[in-house]
Amino acid sequence: MEDLELISLLNECNKMSVFEVSNYLLGKMDYLSRIKSDKSNKILKYIESFVWMINHAGNRRPSYVSDKDYELMQKSFAIIYRNSIIH
Repeated sequence: MEDLELISLLNECNKMSVFEVSNYLLGKMDYLSRIKSDKSNKILKYIESFVWMINHAGNRRPSYVSDKDYELMQKSFAIIYRNSIIH
């Protein structure tokens, strides 16, 4: 289930530039931090790690992010970066 939510979140981000993604993810983080459930906390942690990755130009990741999820995030980062150049 969490994989699907991460994929869904990244697919939504793939339509945006870096600036748009930052605003979108900040809003998501604010919303999820108010829900306070195990599920929302896990998704929030993935969002935080993706934001961290964006801030480090796609080159770094927290240790708790799996190889599979990191690969998804890298692909999404590449798309978002391309979107930013086009905009």
